Amino acid sequence: MEDQTVTAFTRRDLTEAECPGFRQGPLFGGSEGLIPLTSTDRGEYLFGAADTRSGHWRILACNGVEQDFQEYRMPLSEWLHHYLAGESTFGPGNAVFYSAPSSSKGCP
Repeated sequence: MEDQTVTAFTRRDLTEAECPGFRQGPLFGGSEGLIPLTSTDRGEYLFGAADTRSGHWRILACNGVEQDFQEYRMPLSEWLHHYLAGESTFGPGNAVFYSAPSSSKGCP
């Protein structure tokens, strides 16, 4: 998935995209670029990027339709918790709650 995502995003014209930490538009792959972490069935993408100044990782997300990226200043585990709780984690106003599968047997 990683190579295909990097290739697909590299081919897009994202020079006008707003991407925190990237003045000339987002870069993909490499030690200073965005590294794909995961994607959704709705065409959203989550990337990690090492902050060269602090050494900490940053989380950046895009919804696949717009070219702008949103930065989330939290650990990946906290971001995942917000995503699973149905909160907006790929930009404003895009929250979707996926309910757990139901079982007629209940818990053992």
